[in-house]
Amino acid sequence: MKKRQIAPLLSLLEGCIGKVRDESHYIKALTHSSFNKSDNNQRMEFLGDSVLGLVISEYLYRSFSDKMEGDLTLMKSVLVSSKILTAVGKKLDLVKFLRVGGSLSQDRMPKSVFEDAVEALIAAIYLDKGFSAARSFIHEYVIRPFKDELSGENYLNYKTLLQEHYQKTHKLVPIYEVVREWGPDHKKNFEVVVKVNGQVFGPGRGDSKKDAEQKCAKIALKRLNLL
Repeated sequence: MKKRQIAPLLSLLEGCIGKVRDESHYIKALTHSSFNKSDNNQRMEFLGDSVLGLVISEYLYRSFSDKMEGDLTLMKSVLVSSKILTAVGKKLDLVKFLRVGGSLSQDRMPKSVFEDAVEALIAAIYLDKGFSAARSFIHEYVIRPFKDELSGENYLNYKTLLQEHYQKTHKLVPIYEVVREWGPDHKKNFEVVVKVNGQVFGPGRGDSKKDAEQKCAKIALKRLNLL
């Protein structure tokens, strides 16, 4: 890939971070492991994830002085979620610039590829232009468009946060199981456990399956030190 092939993306980024100095960082950020097994964006994902986490944490700390650590952790999980990063990747139209191989193509691109590419792109900006430029990009493309996701208590979806955690770390989906129910049909109560990665968390109890599952997910998040 040459600079002219990613020129539209670089031009878009320059509107936010200023003149790009070394396009090789960006080319690597857009190179998936299916295209090149040894020289791809996997290490950049690691760096970009850390930069993203720091910028989001700083924003939340400064913007929500009334929130305690647990709430801030949940809010951060929303802004760094697969859903948000995939949306950013699509907004940047990264599918046009990603270098992929094997069975992957523009028509068959898993969400995880967008997510990883956005994290790698953040690393590219950080390596090329420094922390201030990376912060500007994150505020422009992650925080500003999606901060309404934090309004009210929309972020308190424990099931979503638990699923995001395991999809990102283990590529697994938690399974919820009703282990007990009691009470009359019009006023039933439920006890639920969640199973994932060989572990069982819970139980969560509630007057609906949904409520019991949320409480169970919250227990799991606390056990995992994510709350």
